[in-house]
Amino acid sequence: MAKYFFKKLTTRLVVTFALLAIPGALLVGYSSYYFARNTLEAGIYDKLESIASIKEDNLRQWIAELKGDVEGIAAADHLRKPLRVFMLSGENTDEVVDAYVSMGETLAWFQENEEGIQEVFLLTRDEGRVFLSTDKT
Repeated sequence: MAKYFFKKLTTRLVVTFALLAIPGALLVGYSSYYFARNTLEAGIYDKLESIASIKEDNLRQWIAELKGDVEGIAAADHLRKPLRVFMLSGENTDEVVDAYVSMGETLAWFQENEEGIQEVFLLTRDEGRVFLSTDKT
């Protein structure tokens, strides 16, 4: 029966065409898929890199603004003078207590009047412990 099947010209043409066309179509289809996928993937990575760059710039700007706020708080005479009294005096005198209260009021004022500040606190130099904070907890 196979001899009879391949004796017809149309059958031979169809089989030959199928043997030549199907591998070519598969090759073109796969290469199109592969190149399209790589192009889309490269585009996505480019977009992600540009978004990361924008976010990085935003974070740098935000940190610079916060740094300015911190420097402003640290440079305030209402905070530096009582802090100097508090740091130089080793005893628990009325002057030290007044300095502590004054620093607390100054920090509370900064917290209320500076936008975006949720808490302000002072740390000890040696151990890094909080010794004054606007958050009482």
